[in-house]
Amino acid sequence: GELALAGFLEALTLTLLSRSENFVNSGRQVVLSNPKSREYEVARTSLLPGILKALASNLHVRIPIRLFEAADVVLAEPGAPEGARNRRMLCGCIASNSSLLEELQGPLSFL
Repeated sequence: GELALAGFLEALTLTLLSRSENFVNSGRQVVLSNPKSREYEVARTSLLPGILKALASNLHVRIPIRLFEAADVVLAEPGAPEGARNRRMLCGCIASNSSLLEELQGPLSFL
């Protein structure tokens, strides 16, 4: 709610992605044993790749663009009963032609 009030749009990105897209915490990725395609072979370990992909897809829209996502990521954890755990994460980004520090201070104070 607070990020939306600060002018951010909520992004809903895919949970499954390719190994090459999953560049954050890739050492803890969960690999599907029978994926439908190579584009959807691992569970995301970070929200950042999806947010950056959504941002790149919307660069034709008027700048600044403010996106956020609050969702689960999946991290391999050998001690967990299923071998992995879901963690709730928050990720946001701003694409702007101006200084970002001032634009970030307000939304971060909401959190």
